[in-house]
Amino acid sequence: MNTTATLTLKLSLHLVQPPPSYLDRQAVRDVVTGINTIWSAAAIQLSLDSLNTPEIADWPDWAAIAGRWPSPCGIIHGYYGWWDGQPNGISFKERVYFVRDHRYTIPWTPLLHRVSSHEIGHILGLSHYDEPKGYLMTSNDAGTALTQQEIEVARCSASTMMSHL
Repeated sequence: MNTTATLTLKLSLHLVQPPPSYLDRQAVRDVVTGINTIWSAAAIQLSLDSLNTPEIADWPDWAAIAGRWPSPCGIIHGYYGWWDGQPNGISFKERVYFVRDHRYTIPWTPLLHRVSSHEIGHILGLSHYDEPKGYLMTSNDAGTALTQQEIEVARCSASTMMSHL
């Protein structure tokens, strides 16, 4: 029997305007549920703390946006909006990640779950690797599994973030 305590981090999501984010409130709930399904392997839960629709004139200047608003240590900020080209997502040490709305990809919600969870993995101290396939942090893959080492690193980072709330 696994008695690992669940670690809960706050998640503040931002549906960027303009151009309008493709996500609505139900889709956001679906994305958060998908994120939590993936991170349940590490007994980490993301709790939706706030949902905003900011107007950001310099979208998608990620670095400028990430550094604009200081993020309290225990809160992860996720921005969803449309931009052309790559990448599908990007994250910053400021506990901020960006995910491109995939308005033309059907079904797009599982892709948002995976990309969001992957970017949260970076915020929790995880790095990319090319092999093996099937894992969350493998580049250019649809995997969602976590290694035992990734679970340990992510839980340590999450615990540190929680201690600063």
